[in-house]
Amino acid sequence: MREPSPHYRAERSDRYQRKELIAALEKELDGGSVLVYFSLQGYISRPDVGCFVEALEWFNRKGRDLLIILETPGGDPQVVRLWVELSRKRFERLIVAVPGRAKSAGTLLCLAADEVWAGPGSEFGPIDPQLPVMMMGTRMPVSAVQFLQELGMLEPHPELTSIQADPELASIRLQQVPPGFASQVMQALRATHDLAIEFLYQHHFGGLSSGVERARKSLELANFLTMLERSSTRGQGQLYLHSDYLSPAVLRRRGMKVKVHPFTDRIWRLIYQLYAQYEVAARDTPGCVIFESYDVLCTRPS
Repeated sequence: MREPSPHYRAERSDRYQRKELIAALEKELDGGSVLVYFSLQGYISRPDVGCFVEALEWFNRKGRDLLIILETPGGDPQVVRLWVELSRKRFERLIVAVPGRAKSAGTLLCLAADEVWAGPGSEFGPIDPQLPVMMMGTRMPVSAVQFLQELGMLEPHPELTSIQADPELASIRLQQVPPGFASQVMQALRATHDLAIEFLYQHHFGGLSSGVERARKSLELANFLTMLERSSTRGQGQLYLHSDYLSPAVLRRRGMKVKVHPFTDRIWRLIYQLYAQYEVAARDTPGCVIFESYDVLCTRPS
């Protein structure tokens, strides 16, 4: 293969630097593969499936480990399901590294991993779906759980009862949403909840010998992450809002396989160097979604 010209390489130096870091990470994984999904504002959505397929299928990537480095505010749970199916078909193990944020559907993807890698600054969050709801003539994303609590269809959190069970607010909601929308919200919440249980049962709690214990732990953690945990079992670290911060330590206490890397760890330093490259690349276009592997680079507006 011919070397690129100096000007060609200079104009694309950021891509070459990222490729070198990806190659170094793949060497650390002893031949594993690395995919990066980086988005500060844009959400995981259907257009991201094609890039994932291309990175794994077109270039025939397969092996023991697939490392996904993830930065996202969330997105479509069904796209996450497709990513997991594609990954599991070609790799023995799935690792998700979160140097920054993996909120909502990003946290859901972590539930399907054999191991989650975190470090200083890693952030997770509730996985209840957000749906577009009309508010005063404007379409806004609203937490499924909070929406159903406001309508009185779910038990509100005790500390927020006066806000989330307000009859006037419920009346406004009902006047502005189309018929059947509340049922759609409930179905979306149930689908995400069931997917979380499936991922946890198969992966994070898959090593437990008792199927009953695996099911119990999977249900408890899915209830916690979807903010459906019963008030009698609520404790420290309880989630109240879709935007709540969830630390790696809380996930570990709840039984997930989360490995917290010190900043001095060689592989984490490589991951963070790569993460910094994307942060710089996204400064001018913060709404840009970047999907990258050693072989593939896909970008799109959010």
